[in-house]
Amino acid sequence: MPIDFDFRQYESEMAACLERSVLKVMNEWPDDDFYAAALHEFYAETGDQITLPHLAVNTSGEVDQEGCNRWSTPDWYWDDLEFASKKLLRLHSKLESEASQSTLDHWDKVYSKWMDTLIRVAKELTKRLKKHQAASKDFGFYLFDDNDEDGDLLRRCMSPAKFRRLFPSLQAAVDEKKRDTKLPAKQKLSKYEKDLYSHQDEILELGKAAVPILIRGLDEDESWLAADLLAKLGASDAKVIRALRSHACLPENASPRWHFTSALAILGDIDFVLELAKSTKTRDAAIRGIKALYSERNHGFIPVPLDYSPLERLLNIKSCSRKAQRPCSDGPIKYALDSRGDILPADVDIAIAGTASKYKMIREHAVDALGNRSLGKAASGPAMQAITNCFNDRAMTVRFLALCAIKEWKKAAKEHLLVIRRVMRNDTDPDVRYRARMTIKDMGFKP
Repeated sequence: MPIDFDFRQYESEMAACLERSVLKVMNEWPDDDFYAAALHEFYAETGDQITLPHLAVNTSGEVDQEGCNRWSTPDWYWDDLEFASKKLLRLHSKLESEASQSTLDHWDKVYSKWMDTLIRVAKELTKRLKKHQAASKDFGFYLFDDNDEDGDLLRRCMSPAKFRRLFPSLQAAVDEKKRDTKLPAKQKLSKYEKDLYSHQDEILELGKAAVPILIRGLDEDESWLAADLLAKLGASDAKVIRALRSHACLPENASPRWHFTSALAILGDIDFVLELAKSTKTRDAAIRGIKALYSERNHGFIPVPLDYSPLERLLNIKSCSRKAQRPCSDGPIKYALDSRGDILPADVDIAIAGTASKYKMIREHAVDALGNRSLGKAASGPAMQAITNCFNDRAMTVRFLALCAIKEWKKAAKEHLLVIRRVMRNDTDPDVRYRARMTIKDMGFKP
C-alpha cells in the first residue's frame, strides 16, 4: 500500500517550527555559547501512535565540570522547548493516521520515512543555526533516541569526521565491532567470554558455537545472563539442560534461580520445572519459569509456540494455584501475567480456545494475545469474534482486556461497533464502560 502523506510539507513546517523555537532562546542569550540542539524523548507504539519528540538546547556554560551532562539531553538546561504550531500538530495527526490505518509493515515504512525526514531537518538546521552569533563553531542539531544504542541515527546527522570527534566512545565501539568481525571464531569466543554483558548481540550472532562459553558462564557472577542467552539461542541439548538443572537447584542460587527455571521452560524442560514447583524452596522460581512462557520476557528468546498446558498443569498443583494467580501488575487493573508477548498466526487457534478456559489468567492472556494486527488478515475474523465473545466474560479484567484488544484492529473491527456500544451502556463495571467509550474513539469512530 503506497504512503499517502505529504512529507515535504511536513518537513518544511517542522524545520520552521524548530528553527523559530531555538532562535528565540539564542536571541535571548546572545552572549552564551550554544553548542547543540536536539530532538529527544522519542516514543512510538508499533501500529499506533507516533508522538512528537521533545526539543532541547544547551550551552557550554550549562555543562557540569565532569562533562557528564554534555550529551545527556534530559539534563540540559532547556530540555523541553515548545515548538509545535497548530499546522504542525494537524500534519502530525495526519501522519499518525496514515501510519496506523493499515498493516504493521505499512506503519514501519511510514515511521522509517518520518525518521528520514527528521534527519534531513536536523542537517538543514545545523547549517542555518550555526551562523547565529551565539552558536559555537561545532554547533549541531541532532537526534538522540534511547533505542539508537549504536548511534546509527545520531551518526546520520553529521559527517563521519564530526561524529568521530564529538562522540569518540561511540565511534570506538563501532570500530571495535568491525575489528571483531575479522577475528577467528576462537578469539571471538575467548574475548566475549570475559565480558558476556557487553557482547550479548555478538554472542547470539555466533549461535550454537557460543554454547560452551555460556555453560561455563553459569558458574560465574553473571550466571543469570548466561542462562538467558542460552534460552535466546534455543540451545536445548543435553549438556545445556543438565547444567541449567544443576544451577536451578543450588541453594546459593536462590536469587537468580528464576532465570534458570525460565530458561528451562523456554527450552522445553517443562516436567522438571513443574517438579521444582512442588518444593517450597524452589516453588516461586518455578512459577516464574512457567509464566515466562507467556510474558514479555519471551521477547528475544526463540519463538515458543503458544501452549497453555504447562500453565494448566501448574495451576492444577494445589500448592501453586493461588500464588501463580496473584496479580503481578501494579496498575488499577491487575493481571496475573505481565503481557501477551508475541504470538504467531499459527497460535491463533490456541489463543481462541484459551478465551474459554476455566482459568481467568488464561482467558486474560488469550484475549490480550488476539489484539495483534500483525497476525494478519486471515486471522482477523476469528480473532475479533473470539474477542467480542469475551465482552460477556464473568471477569471484569477479561472484559476490559477484550476492549483493549479489539481497538488494536482499528477500523477493521467496524462491524463490532454495535456490541461495543452496548458494553459502553450496559456493563456493570464503570471501568469497563469507560474503556468501551475510549475504544470506540481509539478506533476512529464517535461513541
